[in-house]
Amino acid sequence: PMLLAGIGDMFGKYTGILDWELARDYNGDYFCDRIAHDVMDATNKCMSDGYMLAQRDPDVIGDIMKGFMVTGLGMAFTGNSRPASGSEHIIAHAWELNNINDGKMPDLHGLEVCEATRLVADMFRILFNQTKDEHLKMLIGKYIPYFDKIEIFCEKMNVPSPLKDKKKMLESIYRALKMRDRYTILFYLRDNSLFDEYAEKSVNMLTERI
Repeated sequence: PMLLAGIGDMFGKYTGILDWELARDYNGDYFCDRIAHDVMDATNKCMSDGYMLAQRDPDVIGDIMKGFMVTGLGMAFTGNSRPASGSEHIIAHAWELNNINDGKMPDLHGLEVCEATRLVADMFRILFNQTKDEHLKMLIGKYIPYFDKIEIFCEKMNVPSPLKDKKKMLESIYRALKMRDRYTILFYLRDNSLFDEYAEKSVNMLTERI
């Protein structure tokens, strides 16, 4: 599970980088193409080699560690955690805080990030299908193949889903919206009066698969 958690945390870069692009185009945030490209390359490497985790291949462990290193350097250069995290990490942190509030030990962070990544990816899928904004559609469309690969990987590798309770999942999404002043899809949905609808739809979509 620890190695799957490492891969799961890296998968969060897909939604995190998309959130970063969204913030650049719809909120005027700073964005670095080079850092985003390097992080995406490292994440793709983890995805392609990750199936060898079943054999505990040391190269995969190396890929994960290199991914964390590339991401860490990206954070150092940008001066913030944008290269590493977006809405998926904020939601995962909300799950962790809710567990602590309930007196429970949080699950492995990377597994929570992986599940939250799948949830956020569903939000982006719904938005892709519903938006009339052609630029937004183009932006999301670049990432949908990566989201599909995550689903295939999680199914084939039996990646655990730490949270299956719809009510708690929804509570965490709402908590995540207020936790951090960072422009992500959560802010986009809120600003366009879509948050309630997309939170419920994405939770329903994900819980049908896990």
